[in-house]
Amino acid sequence: MAIVIGDIHGDLPMAQAFLHYKLETEHVALGDFVDSRDPQVTFDQKLACLDLLLGSGAELLWGNHYLAYRVVSL
Repeated sequence: MAIVIGDIHGDLPMAQAFLHYKLETEHVALGDFVDSRDPQVTFDQKLACLDLLLGSGAELLWGNHYLAYRVVSL
């Protein structure tokens, strides 16, 4: 079984709670890690959230907000 979450949107306390819940269980984040329309979520908070997720060992999957950022090979 895995713990799954989607659409964190730069919410650092939510990301921390997700990662600290049942530490022995696999964690999967379903994208939309930093894109937030909430003006109260600062760039530094988004960056801290992304840094936390990237260093966590959780499986991170692309979200629909990132499809526009796809890499195009030339």
